[in-house]
Amino acid sequence: MAGSRNGRYLSPIVEAALVGDPDPRRRVVYELDTRTGRYTGDTWSVRSGRDANVVGDASMTGDEEMLVVERDEFRGAASVTKRIDEIDLRREDDDGYVSRTLVLDVVKIASPDDLAAGAGYGTGNPFSLPVQSLGTVVQLRDGRLRYGPARCLPAPALTPRCDAPHGRP
Repeated sequence: MAGSRNGRYLSPIVEAALVGDPDPRRRVVYELDTRTGRYTGDTWSVRSGRDANVVGDASMTGDEEMLVVERDEFRGAASVTKRIDEIDLRREDDDGYVSRTLVLDVVKIASPDDLAAGAGYGTGNPFSLPVQSLGTVVQLRDGRLRYGPARCLPAPALTPRCDAPHGRP
């Protein structure tokens, strides 16, 4: 669930397809007015990359822009989707889905200097995080993204730090 910067609105996004939806890749964003405690009636559709993918988290980066974590349920070499996209709620395609721009694909992180070269899974170029649950993302004041497993935030003392510059995977 994402929250507006001024705290007025919450934007929950469904994790998976709604039962009975003819498009199994549709994920719906709702808008809740925190002053009235009611939904506004505004909704947006986001199309996932695969039917089985889930939305792990969302975070507002502006008045109409949101970061969305999309992932599959696999880890290690079986992982196909662990990505963070920025969506723009003002822009929809001809089918009514909001526009998406890839910010970071954690299964394919460029490592031209082989900074993590070694014998384990995901090392070398490209580098790949072996996690199953990429579940949290927030944009820090300086523009960097903090991301990681569902338990990565807000307790960074208990888990490794997960930072990346926004727009530069």
